[in-house]
Amino acid sequence: MESIVETKAATILQFVHGLRGSVHVTLEEGTCAAWLHDPLKPHVTEVLVCDPRKNDLLKAGNKNDRIDARKLAIFSEPDFSPRSTTQRTAYGP
Repeated sequence: MESIVETKAATILQFVHGLRGSVHVTLEEGTCAAWLHDPLKPHVTEVLVCDPRKNDLLKAGNKNDRIDARKLAIFSEPDFSPRSTTQRTAYGP
C-alpha cells in the first residue's frame, strides 16, 4: 500500500487506526523518525528505524521521497532477513 499522509501525529495515527492486521512501520533515521517513533509504537506491531548511512540499499541509486519509501518498505517484508541494518531501540524500548 502506498499513501501520502499529512505530517501531523493525529493524522498519521488516524491513518494507522484505519489499517487492518499487523502494521509494521519502517522509518528513515532523521528528525521525523524521532518524532514519530513514540506516538506510533503503542499502535503498531513494530517500528523499525533505518540509518541510510549504514545501509547500502538506501544509499544506492536516485533519491526522492517515493523511491526512499519503497526501499524502506522492503525492510518490513517478513522474509527480509538482514534486520541488522535497522535499529529497533533507537528511541525507546
